[in-house]
Formats: sequence, structure tokens, C-alpha cells
Amino acid sequence: DLQAAKTIFNEFVQHHVQYDSTFEKVADADQLWADYILESDTTKDDFKVLIADLDGQVVGFCLGYVAERPPIYKSQRIGMIGNIAVKQSHKRQGIGHLLFDEIKTWFKSQDIALIETEVAISNPQSMGFWSKVGGRSFITRMEIKI
Repeated sequence: DLQAAKTIFNEFVQHHVQYDSTFEKVADADQLWADYILESDTTKDDFKVLIADLDGQVVGFCLGYVAERPPIYKSQRIGMIGNIAVKQSHKRQGIGHLLFDEIKTWFKSQDIALIETEVAISNPQSMGFWSKVGGRSFITRMEIKI
């Protein structure tokens, strides 16, 4: 499944690069990403990879993990969604929502009450998706090139 997910990862990256060059990756980013998934998913209980399979074809994936915030926060353990990506040919069919629902269920099983993710503000599809699943903007992460 990971080999097929790498193809979706590359499509996901190219989709975001069209909105902002900050999303450009190194040449072997898909393999580095796959290596990271294998290392994290097989060695950590607080990391989850979901694969969306439709009739034997991988059409999407979701990465989620439990993160620890400093003790100054009321919610110290939170769920982080690294990515939800759906194959371009299968977007707008509810697959992203199903992946989100499944990772949300997993977070609940980990006693997590708050989920965060980073969303490309220049990507209207991403902003729309995350708003539809209940996301709200509460901070803006800024980049300063030097």
C-alpha cells in the first residue's frame, strides 16, 4: 500500500506547489516520506497511518499522531493530522471525510479531545475541506525567508 500511497503523496505535493513554492520538496521526497512512515508506524503506538482502498485500489491516506504540548496548556495531549490526501481522480467523493472520521475515532480511543492540523491557506480546497469537518482557524503560521 505504501508504494501506491507514494504516488498520491507526489500528486498531493504537486497540487500544493501550484499554490505556493514553499511546498516544493527534494527529488526523493516520496521515498524519504515512505521511510518515515515505516519507521514511525511500526515503532510508535501514538502514530497511525490509514489507507483508503476502493475496489483494491489505494485512493487516499491519512497520517495522525499524538503530540505532547507544554504543561501550560489545559489540553497537553492532542491529536495532530499530518496529512489527508486523496487521489485527484477520487476527490469530492467523501473519501477524505471517511479518512477524517476514522482518524478522529482513533484519536478518541487514545483519550484525545482536541485535533490540530496545518492547512495551506492558499489552497481553497484544503480550507474548504477542513472547515466542513469542523476546523476553525485560530492561529496563522508565518514564514520569513532569510
